[in-house]
Amino acid sequence: MPTLSCEYCGNQYYKIPALALNSRYCSRNCRDSAKKRPKIELICEVCNNTYRVSSSKKNSRYCSNSCHKKAQRKGLNTNLVCEFCGKIYSCSPSSLKVSRYCCIKCYHTARKKGLKVKLKCKTCGKEYELNPSRAKGSRYCSKKCYRTYQTRPITLVCQYCKGIYTVSSYQATIRKYCSRKCSSKDKPNQKILCKCIVCGNEFKRRPSAFKKGNGGKFCSKKCYMKGAFLTKSSLEKTLQGIFPDNIKYTGNGEFWITFNSGRKKCPDFIAIDKKGNYTKNVIEAHGNYWHLNEDEQELIDAYAKVGYKCLVLWESEVKNNLPNVLTKIANFIGQPTWQLKLF
Repeated sequence: MPTLSCEYCGNQYYKIPALALNSRYCSRNCRDSAKKRPKIELICEVCNNTYRVSSSKKNSRYCSNSCHKKAQRKGLNTNLVCEFCGKIYSCSPSSLKVSRYCCIKCYHTARKKGLKVKLKCKTCGKEYELNPSRAKGSRYCSKKCYRTYQTRPITLVCQYCKGIYTVSSYQATIRKYCSRKCSSKDKPNQKILCKCIVCGNEFKRRPSAFKKGNGGKFCSKKCYMKGAFLTKSSLEKTLQGIFPDNIKYTGNGEFWITFNSGRKKCPDFIAIDKKGNYTKNVIEAHGNYWHLNEDEQELIDAYAKVGYKCLVLWESEVKNNLPNVLTKIANFIGQPTWQLKLF
């Protein structure tokens, strides 16, 4: 064990190697008595007051934190003139843009008494006073004047019939015609011939309907609902490229299964036998975003109660671990992996 000498009494003592680095005293009494050393008197550099400090802090220069902060700011403060009382006061660099008064009393008295800006109302023409902070955007003396100015009548000329009509001021920038008849005559609704994607029937739509996404694609709501199944997701496209010929895509609403609860489900893929009949093997493709909070075991159990086997394939699994997905599909179908269509 290493031998050490006490910093207070000078006696030698023994310590474990792990504690020898930080050890300074031989006992608690020596430690306490070392901390109770006689204090030294010093003079503060800012306020010139005398203060007492322990001998370990003999390099101290200030008596308190406030004096220390004053010493740091010394020479950086700038002198300003109070807008109310006219006194000169020092201001820190951080509050130069905002500072206007020397104290809180001057601030409150200035708000109560003077320093208000005189303005003229746009509607009634009366003079009114406001604080400088609110005077920049103010144009009216009250809410009534604001409403009367916004609803004041303005005369306009119709673009079609050239007739004169009156409109409120807030509608003057929008209105171009005196009536709906003039707007319909000036802009005739020329309908465009379209062809439905689902049923193939021809129908007419206005040009404004094409601003929406499905304006000229479907002739009715029924065709729109059927057309929702026509678009395949990116996951379904990749899986269709992998699957063999005996697995058919049924996500277009071709085949439906009713569960015991009465709910109907259209599976994404289903296995087919040699004659082309549907088997009891179903594959579901789940995207991570749309099926995040769904439990796949509940879906598998619901299919099992009706008599179907279900395999759930996740988007993250297909992207990150494709060989594992291929073995899953092969085991589920009962075919070796070499019969699958690889990229």
